[in-house]
Amino acid sequence: FDHYVRDLVTDIFQSYSDRLGRIRRNLDLRPLTLEIATAIPTALVLNELVTNTFKHAFPDRQEGTLAIGLFPDESVAGRFVLRVEDDGGGIPEAVDPAQTKSLGLRLVRVLVSQLQGTLSLERGSGTRFTLYLPQAPTP
Repeated sequence: FDHYVRDLVTDIFQSYSDRLGRIRRNLDLRPLTLEIATAIPTALVLNELVTNTFKHAFPDRQEGTLAIGLFPDESVAGRFVLRVEDDGGGIPEAVDPAQTKSLGLRLVRVLVSQLQGTLSLERGSGTRFTLYLPQAPTP
């Protein structure tokens, strides 16, 4: 899955080619194998969060960094962490991902729930989404 993440992020960056060079990427991807039932929804979540970063975190083509981490969760066996963070404008305090009407964040919330994972949002100088997801679905 780590190879797929690298390819997906590269493709998204290329689709926003007008911003290449202004937005840097920092990938910290550890080798990770996922079952297809986990990989597909996780890829959809990643696609949504990375695309949102381009749309909302860096308006007016400002400079910044998008960092993505993918690694096994050392505190819980069979679980992995996907982190998407930027140093852009940040999500306004008024936006609550658990209550948002935004289709994209609702999709993220629903997919994480279907995967039996958890999602946390940290605000500050930018935005950090951290997902804790099982490597295999529970029947």
